[in-house]
Amino acid sequence: MSTTEPIRQQNEERKELDRIMAFSDGVFAIAITLLAFAINLPTTVKLDQLGHEIIRLLPQVGIYALTFLLIGDHWIIHHRIFRNIRRYDNGLLWINLLFLLSIAFLPVPSRIFGLYPTEQPAVIFFSGCLIITGILQVLLWRYASDNHRLLDKSFSVKLIRWGRIRGLIPPTVYMISIALALVNTVWAILSWGLILIGFTALDYFLPRNERSITGKL
Repeated sequence: MSTTEPIRQQNEERKELDRIMAFSDGVFAIAITLLAFAINLPTTVKLDQLGHEIIRLLPQVGIYALTFLLIGDHWIIHHRIFRNIRRYDNGLLWINLLFLLSIAFLPVPSRIFGLYPTEQPAVIFFSGCLIITGILQVLLWRYASDNHRLLDKSFSVKLIRWGRIRGLIPPTVYMISIALALVNTVWAILSWGLILIGFTALDYFLPRNERSITGKL
């Protein structure tokens, strides 16, 4: 085998991975853009009621900002995952495609939640869609990292484990919020703050000499 063959193969792998990331970035960008189109004033607003109607839009604007940040967080994690992937296969392509399907669908539950922010079905539907999205991203990382299937063999096992645990925090919290929504939708929405608490706790209990590794994922 020519000494240039491994280099050529690596370049081909990197080129194909770049194509996967470019396609994924496009889906993320479209999903985030569609969020803004869900916010609109009624077409027949009297001028003396314009201020009132704008104020009524504030819950929708808040849900828009929340969903924007959630999708943005998924994009950041997705970027970090693929930054560490060295190879690809059909399994990765299909899991990534299913994950992007869930991302592209998020503007739908976001719009419903924005229109009915305190209604039980809207909160449960929004949370349920986020659960599916979170689980698919966990599966993406688990598939790529299992026995270093698509990662460099030298990649930290501790970081792999940290990434898996961190990825499970949001879906777990959303499952709890669905249970809470059956009692009180406000409690369910407030419970989403547990995600930040979970992230903070996970980083806090990580040994000090290992905290620097989290920047790689």
